[in-house]
Amino acid sequence: MRKTNIRVLSIFIIHFLTGVIGYHLIEGWDLIQSFYMTSITISTVGYQEALPLSPAGKIFTSIYIIIGIVIMAAIIAVITSVIIEGVFHNKIRRRKMIKEIKKLRNHYIIVGSGRVGLEVIKQMNAAKQKFVVIEKDDQKIDNLKEPHHIKLYVIGDATDEKVLIDAGIENALGIILAISNDAENLFSIVTIRGISKEIKIISRATSQSSCKKFMHAGANSVINPGKLTGIRLSNMLLKPSVVNLMDGITDINNANMTIEQVIIPMQSSLINKTIMDAAIPKKTGFLILAITSANGAFLFNPKPDLILEAGDTLVLAGDPARLSRLYELIS
Repeated sequence: MRKTNIRVLSIFIIHFLTGVIGYHLIEGWDLIQSFYMTSITISTVGYQEALPLSPAGKIFTSIYIIIGIVIMAAIIAVITSVIIEGVFHNKIRRRKMIKEIKKLRNHYIIVGSGRVGLEVIKQMNAAKQKFVVIEKDDQKIDNLKEPHHIKLYVIGDATDEKVLIDAGIENALGIILAISNDAENLFSIVTIRGISKEIKIISRATSQSSCKKFMHAGANSVINPGKLTGIRLSNMLLKPSVVNLMDGITDINNANMTIEQVIIPMQSSLINKTIMDAAIPKKTGFLILAITSANGAFLFNPKPDLILEAGDTLVLAGDPARLSRLYELIS
């Protein structure tokens, strides 16, 4: 599009300058008179000539008008073609993208690509997770999709049921509402719950008073960035070593330490074994930090005699290089 615009503009400028120079040389007019005559000729407004034309000037004007009509027709055709082609191409691309999204299963949806949304996108890419972005501003998506590897997206409002369905919400595991407008987030939560009762909803809330409203509307978790920032700032002053540790284990790009959560499947050899008998730390190097049982009970630093059951979620910390051992043992 940019190259086409430059070419069209260049042709127009060359044609215009040809008229100015032509009248200046043929008629001997000054540049102002030549500029005026060129303007009324190329625009075909039909004003009277600036000065009487000589026979050579009339021939030049006739040829100039014919060439101008051809050039203007060509320019209009090119511009129209580019516009139509661009619109047509965008429609095809978006239809193709919607088809790709419909094939997704167990993916995530991120609403908003501002500062918070962009950080979520980075984390999703680092974790190699499938995700779809919902964004109202298509220009923002165009600026972000290449450097931040945004491959699948839907332009629209998350309060619109059709937009959510286009993003594959019926087959998604979770959705993150990362926009800063609490009213939009609240309406989005209500709309999402109207489509899916099972999907996990994580929402941002700019005010503390909105947190309870979001939870009542159906959100699973609500994050208030202002509160989190205050807690982090105070902890960095009062408990710097704890903050450094948490930063290290929650950094998805940390090559030395990772936090993983795994669910014990139905056919796992660990079922009905105690934590001591399972010997997960010895066999994999991963420490069990906590367990969420199948009925939702959360146990931090579980006791060695706790019996593991199918559906239990283990939260473990260890070396990312040993993840394959962990998954092999669990499964």
